[in-house]
Amino acid sequence: MGNESQNDQKDDKSNKSTSGSKPPFALIVWILVIVSIGVLLVNNFPMAGNTVQISQTEFFRAMDQDKIVKVELTNEAPGLLGIIGEIKDVDTDDLTTFSTQIKDSDDMNSIFDDYKNRNAEFELVVKQNDESVKSLIFSLLPVVFIVALLYFLFFLLLPPSPPPPPPPP
Repeated sequence: MGNESQNDQKDDKSNKSTSGSKPPFALIVWILVIVSIGVLLVNNFPMAGNTVQISQTEFFRAMDQDKIVKVELTNEAPGLLGIIGEIKDVDTDDLTTFSTQIKDSDDMNSIFDDYKNRNAEFELVVKQNDESVKSLIFSLLPVVFIVALLYFLFFLLLPPSPPPPPPPP
């Protein structure tokens, strides 16, 4: 009977340690690695949804025909403007979201000002792009991923350390 009660106590201890324990460190790190991969993928492959990609020529042609309703400008690179906006179908008045990239020039301000003067419903939004923080994050994520991968490879390949020796009597 003494053996059965000792076995029951061992089972109780093992149940307590697994049911009330914190999540393992390895699980948390793997979740962070998966999330960082997801962030990298979303950044590199943005979800297009209903966005139509148009060329710079098509963009200026739509401006000449007064079809552009809204424009959000961002500096994507020196001399290159990224544009996301809405273009109106003249026949049905439906709005379609578009994106394009155009070469930046000194006359861009006057082009958009002239367009705003002749098209009352035109909305221009200029977004400031904080590329320094974004580039820092996306340059560190692959390093974190590689370090985590190496840690787990070594952690899984090394044998577990032996238990400490019992204290001397």
